[in-house]
Amino acid sequence: MAKIQPFYSIQAGWLRYKNKAGMYSAFAVVSIMISGALGGIATAVGSVFEGQVFLQTTVTALIIGIVGAFLNMGYAHFAKNDIEGADVEFRDFFAGFMLNRSKLIAVTIIAVLAAQGASLLLPTELMAFNITQEQSQNMEELMMAFEDQLELAKAHSSSLYLFVLIQGVLGLLLFFTAFRSSLEGEDPLVSIQWSIRHALSNVIPIITTMFLLVVLAIVVTVFTLGLGLLVVLPLIALVTYDMYTQLIQAAENIEKITPE
Repeated sequence: MAKIQPFYSIQAGWLRYKNKAGMYSAFAVVSIMISGALGGIATAVGSVFEGQVFLQTTVTALIIGIVGAFLNMGYAHFAKNDIEGADVEFRDFFAGFMLNRSKLIAVTIIAVLAAQGASLLLPTELMAFNITQEQSQNMEELMMAFEDQLELAKAHSSSLYLFVLIQGVLGLLLFFTAFRSSLEGEDPLVSIQWSIRHALSNVIPIITTMFLLVVLAIVVTVFTLGLGLLVVLPLIALVTYDMYTQLIQAAENIEKITPE
């Protein structure tokens, strides 16, 4: 089974960003704007189920998850076209909204529902935590709200740790599902099987790469007062895409040397 090379992934992701830096950063701006607007819309739609915390958070997570998947795959589609030598345009970032969209939506729904199922381990009060407008304007009330949530989290620490563990495992196992569904057009279950098989053989490389990216993102964002996000967001997407392409290229090389 092919092995991912963390440092090579980061270097390749940086070179791909550098090659079309202006366009990648411009799409990052668009993504941030869409995400900001989407957050309000998702919250408004979820509020229809007010009082039913699980349904409310699930609907919100589905909306954010699906649109977020399309935006993330936008970087991959653009990078793929660029690598293949196509004359890329800004509209190529939105190829994910047109190519294999039903399969990407399906696999995202499965991933979100699996993640939301784990949230049943948590108390309703912890899931329903929300900062009101009055609290956001009063520092004392805001601190009290966070202290209450901290006490609640401590009281249910074992459930919280298990929830975080499940989320981490799911995120790892389903790491490549969106790429398979959106770029290759595979059915959701086939994409999930492919992702699990390759993720299990690359647990350490994936964790190492993501850890390095998180450290890099924090440093760049802090030292640039937030402006570095316009570089960090595309870089993360491109590094994860390169991790995927390493697996694809390795599989193609194996096929070439394997006699029929």
